[in-house]
Amino acid sequence: MAHYAILNNKNIVTNIIKGKDEMMMTKDSGDLENQIRDLKNQKNELPVEEQLVYDEQINDLYAQIESLPEVELDVTEHWEAYYGKGKKCKRTSFNTFLGTHLAEGIPFRKNYAGIGFYYDEKLDGFIAPTPYNSWVLNEELCVWEAPVAYPDNENSYIWNEEIVNWELVESTIE
Repeated sequence: MAHYAILNNKNIVTNIIKGKDEMMMTKDSGDLENQIRDLKNQKNELPVEEQLVYDEQINDLYAQIESLPEVELDVTEHWEAYYGKGKKCKRTSFNTFLGTHLAEGIPFRKNYAGIGFYYDEKLDGFIAPTPYNSWVLNEELCVWEAPVAYPDNENSYIWNEEIVNWELVESTIE
């Protein structure tokens, strides 16, 4: 099962839907199918008694297609167009976070999309709304980062936008 993000005209995610996986097994028969199409077009312009030769050639090409090995084909663009129904639609992966697929699969667009996320075409990634005005976008991971590193100790902190720094959370448990 794949997930797709529907975008508005400002590239903001307005909906997320489940759809078909983008990978499918198929035969790489494009060239042979083009030859069949051309032969059929030529055949239709001939008198009936001359069409038999073309039928044999067409049948030979179909037999060649049947003997081809199956290959994995990425049809992401097809499904994005199908599910988008005229709107922008981008594949997103439920298991993708910070540019990594958590189940060791292929990461899609840096992060799993959420309603209200922005899709950046240049970065090909989904970006959550900025949590604070002072935070800076890490363009490699498409994630907002505080301008001051989180303290490296066992205390708990919350971000204080007024002082643009982490503030110690006082424990209420005694």
